[in-house]
Amino acid sequence: MVGLLVVSPEVKSQTAIIQDKDGWTNLRKAPHGKAEIIGQVPDNVAFWYDVDDYSAGETWISVSVNEQMLGDTAAGEAFIHRSRVLDLQDAVPYTGTSFQFQYVLTEFNPTGRELTYHQDSILVAIDQQRPWGTDGNLPKVAVRGIEVRINEMEIPIPSLWYEDLFECSNTYEVVKVGSTYFVHQWNSDGAGGYQVVWVIDETGVRQRLVKGI
Repeated sequence: MVGLLVVSPEVKSQTAIIQDKDGWTNLRKAPHGKAEIIGQVPDNVAFWYDVDDYSAGETWISVSVNEQMLGDTAAGEAFIHRSRVLDLQDAVPYTGTSFQFQYVLTEFNPTGRELTYHQDSILVAIDQQRPWGTDGNLPKVAVRGIEVRINEMEIPIPSLWYEDLFECSNTYEVVKVGSTYFVHQWNSDGAGGYQVVWVIDETGVRQRLVKGI
């Protein structure tokens, strides 16, 4: 199982995948074509890219490097050529019927939960995890489960993938690359907004990325 990836709310980034006929593209250590290649991004991996770089028309775009991209525990910054960066919001949506994704939602019940407050009034953790989707208040909607099917085959999603997500809805967009599905959406209680991206194939969840706004 691939690990969860979280980016802090201050990061000015968007979620992207690569667009390359070879099915992968190079990660470079510096923003030029002769820089050292430090890894490769395959077409079944999502990543964060720097919106400011892209908006400024930079040829090389800064991206956040993680273990899914390098195959080890390395993390930091690398660069991808602009032509290879495809924002998920600009990708062609998947409109087929072979993939189904749905949250099973329930009213949040604080009974038996470990609630951690800052200055006695601002909720900062539930069961020692950051609660995504809240802005210091108790969440209203929790995720009880996620139902996923690919070609009518049920894909089990363990609770560790969703137990820190709140105020979710079943409004999202799906992109398909090869046999991999990318589900991306924005959730919020009105103030504590965040983006979540699921990367799923027939083996299960490959990635979950979360970024606050």
